Amino acid sequence: MRFAFRTLLVVPAALAAAAVSANVRPWGEPGHLISGAAAAAALPADMPAFFRDASGDLAYLNPEPDRWRDGNELGLDRAVNAQALDHYVDLEWVPADAFKTSRYEYLAALKAGGHNEVVGFLPYRIIELTQRVRIEFRLWRATNDPALKKRIEARIVNDAGILGHYVADGSNPHHTTIHHNGWVGDNP
Repeated sequence: MRFAFRTLLVVPAALAAAAVSANVRPWGEPGHLISGAAAAAALPADMPAFFRDASGDLAYLNPEPDRWRDGNELGLDRAVNAQALDHYVDLEWVPADAFKTSRYEYLAALKAGGHNEVVGFLPYRIIELTQRVRIEFRLWRATNDPALKKRIEARIVNDAGILGHYVADGSNPHHTTIHHNGWVGDNP
C-alpha cells in the first residue's frame, strides 16, 4: 500500500493558497489551522489509517512552529529566534541553482552573491522535514513490533504536522518575497 508522498506537500500548499486568496486576514494561527485541517481532510485513501485518523493532530500541529516563537520566551532565551529564518525565503535574492545544494552550500552561494542568511531557509526546512517523514515511514513499514510501530506513528504525525506548517508558509506570498511588508524599490 504505497501512496504518493508528494500529496503531503501538494495538497496543503494548494489548500493554503486557496485560503489565502479567499481572505488574507486569517493567516497566522487561524490560517494554519484551516490549511492543516483541509490538507488532512484531503488525504488519499491509500494513506495508512493511523495517519488519516490523526487529522485533528495534523491540524493542531500546523501552527506549532509559530507558537515556538513566543515573545515571552524570546525574552528568556534569544536562541529561540534562530528558527525564524526557516519560515520564509526571499526568492528574488536566491541564486538560480542554489537549491541544488545543502543548506550550508546554499549559505556560501548567498554570501558569494552578496547576501546572507536573512534571505531565509524555508525550502531547506521543507526538504529536511520531508526527508525525516519519508525515513519514518520507511521505519514504520519495516517493523513488526506493535509498540515500536506506535512510537514511529507518533513521530510521523508530529513531524508531518510540523512539515505542513512550512509548506503552508511557502504557499503564502508574504513568505516568499522581499516585498513582504509592501513593495520595495521601483515597481515595474
